[in-house]
Amino acid sequence: MYRKIAMSRASAAAAAAIAAAVAGLALSGATSGVSAADYYEGKTVTVIIGRPAGSGNDLAVRSFMNYWTNYIPGKPTMIAKNVAGGGKVAFNQIYERSAPDGLTLVFQPYDPIPQILGDKGLKADFTKMPFVGGLQNPSLTYVSAEVAKKREDIVKAKGVLYGGQRPHNRFDLFGRMGFDMLGVDYRYSTGFPGSVKVFQALQRGEIQVQTVGYNVYQRHAAPKMVETGKATPLWYHPSVTLDGKFVDMKGTFGDIPSFPTVYKQIKGSEPSGELFELYKWMLAAVNGMSYSVFLPPKTPDNVVGILRTSFDKVTKDPGYLADERKMFDFNLPVIDAKTGSGFVNMINTVSQERVKFLATYIDKVKEKKQ
Repeated sequence: MYRKIAMSRASAAAAAAIAAAVAGLALSGATSGVSAADYYEGKTVTVIIGRPAGSGNDLAVRSFMNYWTNYIPGKPTMIAKNVAGGGKVAFNQIYERSAPDGLTLVFQPYDPIPQILGDKGLKADFTKMPFVGGLQNPSLTYVSAEVAKKREDIVKAKGVLYGGQRPHNRFDLFGRMGFDMLGVDYRYSTGFPGSVKVFQALQRGEIQVQTVGYNVYQRHAAPKMVETGKATPLWYHPSVTLDGKFVDMKGTFGDIPSFPTVYKQIKGSEPSGELFELYKWMLAAVNGMSYSVFLPPKTPDNVVGILRTSFDKVTKDPGYLADERKMFDFNLPVIDAKTGSGFVNMINTVSQERVKFLATYIDKVKEKKQ
């Protein structure tokens, strides 16, 4: 019985692969001689979001969609489809079930860690999915003023309660790495369902430190904690170029310094070592694209080009920028297609030594009772 079932599944998978290949060839031929306006006119584009309706990611994507349809030649209808089960489910759906016709795409946070670590729950291969464009939501770490009224005081604190969501979450990883490089004495408490829940726990005094996306910081932490003297911003985690150089983000963060800057101020030298090299690598490979658009594998190049061009135009629209600033209190840095594709391709070049180091760094806190 098992053998029959296995053969049936294999046959079905083969048939599906053949059908997808045939469809891709047919689509490529069908679109090669068709103008951009003719291709999308009268059609509907489904935007898959692996986050709940009404969440911050959902609202940001829907706001973008309101403008995007006006810049796609033919002005197709765009509808949002929220998928339960988180980001992996949404990416899997695009990767395995969606036709490569440019009519279905995913728009949500990019997280390559599951693929890098070989998580079997992720079926998608990001390196085979065309990257359209992205918006960055950079992160920063802040602390209760009871622990540190000045950022340099953080290295003197004892038993700091660091709150987070899960050991492989990018916010948690960047925050922990900064503390470990500085030698901060802290305890890590994980399992909070989302950044806002972590913030609320800090408000109640249950934890004392959080690393969070700048949008949540601006909307919640800054007005309710920092501006009232109850919390101190420590540092932001900077962007990194494809060649490994830190990006100056004073235009976004104002007088809040970057982590490398604070490290040098406290330690008197530039950060270095294996953990710092992992930190820099992850700033590019993981931290770059918080709201990202991917298409199914084998989407024709001309269709990818239409969406990339129109995505870029939205990010320069004065009306969209005003709405974005109203929503986030700042304009999210843009990740263009070339840069984003370069970040995604870092998955293919990461060394096994770095993968092992990252896995060990995550596992050492998973093994502890929090």
